[in-house]
This record gives sequence, C-alpha cells and structure tokens, in this order.
Amino acid sequence: MVGGQVYVNCQTILPDFTQTSGIVLVNSSADFQGVQGYKNWFYGQYFANQSGNFTQLPTWTGFVWQDAQSFNTPFLDANGGHPGVDDLKWAVRRWVSIYSGNATISGDFYDRNTGCGDGAHVRIFQNGVQVYEYLNIPGSSTLYSFPLTLAIGDQIDFAIDPKFDAGCDDTHFTA
Repeated sequence: MVGGQVYVNCQTILPDFTQTSGIVLVNSSADFQGVQGYKNWFYGQYFANQSGNFTQLPTWTGFVWQDAQSFNTPFLDANGGHPGVDDLKWAVRRWVSIYSGNATISGDFYDRNTGCGDGAHVRIFQNGVQVYEYLNIPGSSTLYSFPLTLAIGDQIDFAIDPKFDAGCDDTHFTA
C-alpha cells in the first residue's frame, strides 16, 4: 500500500476501502422527497413528547409535507418546518436507522422568521428518549454535533417545538 492505494501485480490500482469515518449515512435536506419512507425518512407530527403517537403528514404539495391546520401547519420542507398553529403539534422528521454502531448526529438550525412570533425549540429523540435540545433557537445559524450509538430500527426524531404559541415559528433544522 502506498498513499492509500493498493497496487496489485504493479499494474492495477485498487482504492483503499478501510476507512470507516466520515461516511454520511443520510442527509435530511438531500434525501427529502415526496414519498414517505424514502431512505427511511418519514415526515409527521405529534403532541409534545408523545413520539408513540407519531402520525405522518397527509399532504405532499410538490415541495412541502403539510397538514390542514391554519397556514397548512404543521409542515416540513427540505430544510426545516413549522409546528401546528392550531393545536401546537410538533413538526417531526423521523429517520429509522438501517445502521448499527457509533455515529455522529450533526446539522444546523435557526429561526427563519425573527420578525414575528415568539420562536421555537428544537429537540432530537432516540426511540422516544430526548438526546438533544436547544431552547429558544437564535436567528443565526447554529451548528450541533454529538455522538450517538445506533441500532438497526432505532427511530431518530428531529422535532420543531413551539415555545408558547406556534405563530411564525418557521424553523430551519437539518440533520
């Protein structure tokens, strides 16, 4: 092996596939589609801390998953979403793990409408247990990153939670 390349019979170069770090398993923005379950992503909602009552958002508009509350909330787009205005349901992007082992969960978030409303919180859950939260998200991009051990079938929820009311809680939140 020379410089990460494996030479066979001094003629053929084979890539070195031994590196396991830095592989992106999924990307909430790039994987966003109008099909529930595409690359194990599901777009839905539930009341505060009730991940067992996850229901999928019923309507795909061509670029947003949404429900039928005021302002078509809750909704999720490729880079974030908005909680339910009428009933305060959280907008939840769920990924079901196809991987077992150590991983790093990372992304960014910010309030997309700082001139209106009281803001939102972002939370991440693993099988219904909160593993990350940021309360009162700012108007500027904030990065997050933390290690997490995954098992095949784990449900990782990325939730947008209204503070007190859900008016103007349009939130950028990627994973």
